[in-house]
Amino acid sequence: MSFADLVTALAHEADYGVVVTDGRIDDDGPYITYANPAFERMTGFSLREMLGQSPKMFQGPQTSAAARADMRKALRAGKPHETTLLNYRKSGETYRCAIQIFPILDADHRLVGAVAIEREAPRTRGRPKQRD
Repeated sequence: MSFADLVTALAHEADYGVVVTDGRIDDDGPYITYANPAFERMTGFSLREMLGQSPKMFQGPQTSAAARADMRKALRAGKPHETTLLNYRKSGETYRCAIQIFPILDADHRLVGAVAIEREAPRTRGRPKQRD
């Protein structure tokens, strides 16, 4: 069983979104090679619609450019990263998405892909209470 087959088998039944991309971190990439059913439900896009597309398809004018840049920087460095982005569903509705992304490196430590674990983050109102 290949690594990709193992990830797919584990992710298929997960309650949280799992997205696998290739390792191209360029102006248009990376590109989606797999997304599990939970991610399809979260975004409203089918796997067929997502395959070969960039995760940028879930981002829009209110998505933080700085957070996206930090994520790409971490991937280029081969480091895991955690962030929350304002993403967009197929319907255009926004949602807060908590993302943990893990690079997949080859034997020469080159980026060949990434696995993102995503869940919808609760919306917050106002500022959190500060501790004394």
